[in-house]
Amino acid sequence: MFNDFLTGNEFFEGGIILMLVGAVIAGIRYIPQFVWHIVQRLWTVSVTTRDQTLVSWLSYWLAESKYAKDCQWLDATTIHLSDKLNAVLRPGFGIHTFKHEGVRFWLEHLLEDQGIAGKISVINIRTIGRNLVPLRKIIDDAVDAANRQCIGKNVIYVNDRWGNWGVVRLLERRSGESLFLSRGLFEEILDDATTFFGGVEWYRDRGLPYRRGHLLFGPAGNGKSTIIQVLATELKLPIYFLTLSHPEMTDYDLAMALGRLPEKCLLVIEDFEKVKLEKTEMTMGGLLNVVDGPLASEGRLLVFTANKIENIDDYFLRPGRIDRQWVIDIPDVEAIEACFNCFGVDGSVDKTAFLQEAKAMKWSMAQVQKELHLKHGPRPVPRPHLRK
Repeated sequence: MFNDFLTGNEFFEGGIILMLVGAVIAGIRYIPQFVWHIVQRLWTVSVTTRDQTLVSWLSYWLAESKYAKDCQWLDATTIHLSDKLNAVLRPGFGIHTFKHEGVRFWLEHLLEDQGIAGKISVINIRTIGRNLVPLRKIIDDAVDAANRQCIGKNVIYVNDRWGNWGVVRLLERRSGESLFLSRGLFEEILDDATTFFGGVEWYRDRGLPYRRGHLLFGPAGNGKSTIIQVLATELKLPIYFLTLSHPEMTDYDLAMALGRLPEKCLLVIEDFEKVKLEKTEMTMGGLLNVVDGPLASEGRLLVFTANKIENIDDYFLRPGRIDRQWVIDIPDVEAIEACFNCFGVDGSVDKTAFLQEAKAMKWSMAQVQKELHLKHGPRPVPRPHLRK
């Protein structure tokens, strides 16, 4: 009886047929995707990067390529080259195909949702065959192009909320002649840093953690930041400025940031006495762990700056966290005179009177330079008469 109902029910038979047809159509829709997946697995090789620095380098390399000049689907972005912000037109988000040294590549540039970490740029590059050399060549070419931009520059990195580092500036290297400090002060700092970076075997032979901490403290405007730039110039090292003010940054994000540091670099935390961890998701224990605990990176020189050392907790000042301290105070007469001579001030300004005034008023070096700039800075450029 039930069989009779099934065979004689047109609505039931029609429903079955409709369901089968729908299933076939749905399956057909996925056939090309399935075939393409098989082709990718068997006959292509690819590389994917989520490293934001490498994504930037690949984007810049592609922006300078022949393909970018013919591409009609572009994305406008900016990049710091030297001390200027430059506009760059690079191939936009989506899939692009291009040839490099006779090899065909497919590049997909997309935004990937990282959940609470937000969205990040991802680049996937694919080519036909099983040979990884062409892919490696593209990565190497992009890195080489980035390195050429960095030649003769101080490379400045800053971390984001998720522990990634990105290049924010390429600055001209600062000469030691731009520093006006007490005699021998910078040389002492440089000697300590040079000894540290050259002493890796000494640390390892004694089973000591290969890291060192400096503290530069004193009134604002006396050269703490300039010392760091000149130090990076002399040692030819990148500068990584660690920002601890992201409200949602966690101990894990902080550990990830320090875990991504290169073996040799300057890691800088400026205005350390103003750091307020209670305004973030980080803890004091998490910060101590990455400074000199189990999660601390090695091979880096950690440089703290502060205006008032008395506002820094004592447990941060112990050896192992901060090994050397230097006061960068208001300049002495010798430093002020060196700055005066550097500006090449003519006879219209009385040097003795200027030195006495600067010392009596306890000018910072920034104030000294401001006064000298006003007295003997660049002259105004003549401008044509403007119509009213």
